Amino acid sequence: MDTAIFNRLAQLIAATCNVDEQLITPDSHLFHDLGIDSLAMLDLAFDVRQEFHVKLPIEDWARVLAAGGLEDCNPFVVKHLAAYIEADAAAAQHHAAEIK
Repeated sequence: MDTAIFNRLAQLIAATCNVDEQLITPDSHLFHDLGIDSLAMLDLAFDVRQEFHVKLPIEDWARVLAAGGLEDCNPFVVKHLAAYIEADAAAAQHHAAEIK
C-alpha cells in the first residue's frame, strides 16, 4: 500500500465523513470502526473520484459482500480501499501510456 495514497485517503475520510483522522488506521473498517453511513460513503466515493480519478464500484462491492465474497479483501477496510485506488490509478496511467 502506497503511504501517500493512504495518507491522502485518510484526509479525505476525515474531511468528508467527519471522522477524527487519528482514528483512521489501515485496518479501520469504514462502517464498523469509523461509523460512516451510506450517504457519507457516497460523498467519499465522489471525493475519491475527484482526487484520484478512480470510480469506486460501491454497489458491486456491497452485492458481492452480501453474497459472502471478498472476505479476505474487504474494500471497505481502509488498506484494501487504498490498494484498490492505487491499482486502478496505476492501470489508468498504464493505459494512457499505451495510447500515446
